[in-house]
Amino acid sequence: MESVALTRGNAKIGMHVDAVDVAGLDDASLDLRLRQTGRARNQLDGFLAEEVAEKKRRTTPYDTAEPLKAESGQQAQRTMREAEQLESLPAAWGALADSRIATEDARILRAAAASGPLDENKMVAAAET
Repeated sequence: MESVALTRGNAKIGMHVDAVDVAGLDDASLDLRLRQTGRARNQLDGFLAEEVAEKKRRTTPYDTAEPLKAESGQQAQRTMREAEQLESLPAAWGALADSRIATEDARILRAAAASGPLDENKMVAAAET
């Protein structure tokens, strides 16, 4: 099986998850696997936001949505909106891509930023704990 590790330019770690037979894992290994997969999902969300934002800078919203066809139209629009919001929150964006915060934490930070000014670094630090 061929696999590829994804990395972000300023990420401290890359992301790599192999397919395994989870039914054959003991409890401790399954717990570890769940943590690794959760971190990888967070990183992928950060990478996706970065890629969508870059595509949007280069082209039109329609052209940006085109590669996201595997998602529903509404999900593609939401992904594009979230990427745009994360652009204004570089600390949160980096923390998500580094998997120091969860995707849900990034959503909460985006909503808080939309409601008014916030101390982004303080909020990210709180989300990391």
